[in-house]
Amino acid sequence: MIDAHTPNAVLDDMAAAGVRGVRVNLEIDGVRNPATASDQMLRIAARIAPRGWHVQVFASMPLLAACSDMLATLTVPLVFDHFAGAQGRLGEHQEGLGEVLSLLESGKAYVKLSAPYRCSSESDYADMEPLTRRLIQANPDRILWGSDWPHPQPGTRANSADISPPFDVDLASTLGMLRNVESDDAIQRKILVENPRRLYGFDA
Repeated sequence: MIDAHTPNAVLDDMAAAGVRGVRVNLEIDGVRNPATASDQMLRIAARIAPRGWHVQVFASMPLLAACSDMLATLTVPLVFDHFAGAQGRLGEHQEGLGEVLSLLESGKAYVKLSAPYRCSSESDYADMEPLTRRLIQANPDRILWGSDWPHPQPGTRANSADISPPFDVDLASTLGMLRNVESDDAIQRKILVENPRRLYGFDA
């Protein structure tokens, strides 16, 4: 995570260390205003574009939808974290899903299937399966999987110096959900291997 005061020399050091993207954490920061969110993402994108990095955004799906016209104009790759803010209990007709699917279908954005425990109201994440299927079907070349390790619980720190206690997460179950939704080995390989290799520039 960077801000307007992060020196270019620090960005150069990050690039040399292998960093390939930065995160904009709108959800944790409590940003709800589309104009504020758009301004923040535009400024960050302008700083990292010369380095070929991507912007990973954690935001609610309605906020992403409200910013979708601006997001479509960015010249850097986008990654929408945590199922693009989808909520399992709201199903396949929740606000913003159409705009996110459009950005996904066009290849403008990736969606990271990470931390279903932040998005689901069911212990086995079953309510996330229809949404996950829709996302994969929209563009399997723009889907990633992430562990969200070390699984911090939001809103559990007494102050900014504290370390958030982790969720108790069975990672095998999160991978199992992917297998339940998508059994095609070739598509699973895209999600788990080929897509991150392309985005992060991993060696073949």
